[in-house]
Amino acid sequence: MLALLFALTAAEPQYDCYWVRGRMQMYNGSPSLRIWPRKTKRLLGVVSAKDEDEPLALRVPPNIREHIGWGKAVWANYHVCPTTAERPGWLRMVTVREARYVHVVHFD
Repeated sequence: MLALLFALTAAEPQYDCYWVRGRMQMYNGSPSLRIWPRKTKRLLGVVSAKDEDEPLALRVPPNIREHIGWGKAVWANYHVCPTTAERPGWLRMVTVREARYVHVVHFD
């Protein structure tokens, strides 16, 4: 019984949250909301902390909800918390806790 309890708690890894400066925008695919950290070749997939089917607008802090959409890029400092491990060549899933210094760029 103790081994089963240990296995269940070990299966849910904990990753440290961190701040990243980057561009959040919509992409084709899943998840469609992603962050490109500045000066990297990485992409972070924005997922919900509660339910993967939560609407996109609810996955981000209130101060940037109105700016999310096609034809827009939202530059900001994001406080992200990874939900998956770092793997080269793979999209790392994160939740976004906070956004500061928000700047919206429109493109069409």
